[in-house]
Amino acid sequence: MTTRPKKKYRLKKNRLILIVLVGLIALGYSLTQTVYKKDIAYYYAQQDLSHERFEKASVAFSALGSFKDSMSLYQESTYRLALSLLEANQVIEAEALFNLVKDYGGARTFLTQCAYLKAVALFEAGKIEEAQASFLLLGTYKESQTYLKEIQYRAAIAYLDQDKREEARVILLELGNYKDSLNYLKEISYRLANDYVTQDEPYKAISLFYELGTYKDSPALLDALAAAYPSIIKDHGNRSRPEIALTFDDGGAAYEQVLSILNAHGIKATFFLLSKELLANPERWRQAVKDGHLICNHTAHHLMKLAWMTESEMITEIMAWETTARSVLGDAYVQRMKRDFPYFRAPGGNRSVLLQQVLSKLGYTTTAYWIQDDVYNMTHNYHNYTLVENYVLTAKNGDIFLMHQGTAGAEEDIINGVEARGFTFKLLTDLWR
Repeated sequence: MTTRPKKKYRLKKNRLILIVLVGLIALGYSLTQTVYKKDIAYYYAQQDLSHERFEKASVAFSALGSFKDSMSLYQESTYRLALSLLEANQVIEAEALFNLVKDYGGARTFLTQCAYLKAVALFEAGKIEEAQASFLLLGTYKESQTYLKEIQYRAAIAYLDQDKREEARVILLELGNYKDSLNYLKEISYRLANDYVTQDEPYKAISLFYELGTYKDSPALLDALAAAYPSIIKDHGNRSRPEIALTFDDGGAAYEQVLSILNAHGIKATFFLLSKELLANPERWRQAVKDGHLICNHTAHHLMKLAWMTESEMITEIMAWETTARSVLGDAYVQRMKRDFPYFRAPGGNRSVLLQQVLSKLGYTTTAYWIQDDVYNMTHNYHNYTLVENYVLTAKNGDIFLMHQGTAGAEEDIINGVEARGFTFKLLTDLWR
């Protein structure tokens, strides 16, 4: 009686072992079958890839997941499928696939090509704003810049059709010699200048007639306007705003320190430099322009008799500075100066009717003078002010400060003192806005 339970126990144990063994065999068989099936799928996917059936290969390798090198082959087949679609001009479909494998091969380069082709298609479909946005993102890729110029050119022509001359002129100035932009620009500027004459805005007209050179009767019109409207002398800005302009004359070694202080304070200034300063320190002043400072005409040689010279002598001295500025700062800078801030400062602040007329004829519609300076005010110092007090205690809304390199040591204290009184420093262009 005592042996039966042991026998039953052994039977149950053996049966359990048998079940486990059968299960393991079944599992092994199942796994073998799965691997076998994957091997078959992998084989056929390879065949599809080798026979350039890229779409089938891509789908098959994607389904195989991490089996063997399926992921690598998936990328290859998808990449080659995208290439074939791109060759067939199915750009949108190709772009979608390149995005799936953007880190494979040259996918990123082809994504850029897809974006370019889409932009061209938008342009040809007349969707100009969308095309422009796309070409802007593409930068210098292929003919993107040419398309952007064409878009701008068409916009300028559209403005002309709407008689919006100023808007058209701004675009044509940017286009330079693209197509017949220069011819359009001259005619627009000529008409606009005549508009300004009739609108009683002679100085705007003078600037445009100066730019036009010998176009039509521009020289005669410029001479007549310059005689009637000499260069305006301004020594301050808006008296209702707590703004002051810092201006510096001539040149000198200490201007390196001055520029460093200005840049540290985030202040932009206007420099009326001599030719010799530009020639002696070209890199300094190129960098100053990049930093946002303005450089304007103070003549070539600082001749104190300028105001009493003959007209031809005046022109020689003033234009010699422009020649130097073009060689140091570039033709584009001088053109921008004559267009956007045509400011002149005569040596010693000397003036005459003839000089102001000549300046106007040469496109310098504004002669920049000043309120506070470090020469006259310090030699006629009735209050016994220090150099710093000379500027800080007398500062008023809209003042123009004139300084030379001798103020470099006091520059920091002058800036801090003036700002402490609630003033902000502006460029002349902003002070006279």
